[in-house]
Amino acid sequence: MFSVGILLWFCIVNVQLISAISLNETNLLDHLDRLDD
Repeated sequence: MFSVGILLWFCIVNVQLISAISLNETNLLDHLDRLDD
């Protein structure tokens, strides 16, 4: 049971990290596009 909780927590953290990284990447791309204008 304890290991299942760790796996669940690990999955949640990974999902949050992936979504945060993807949001940062899109924001960076938008910022670079504005700099080029």
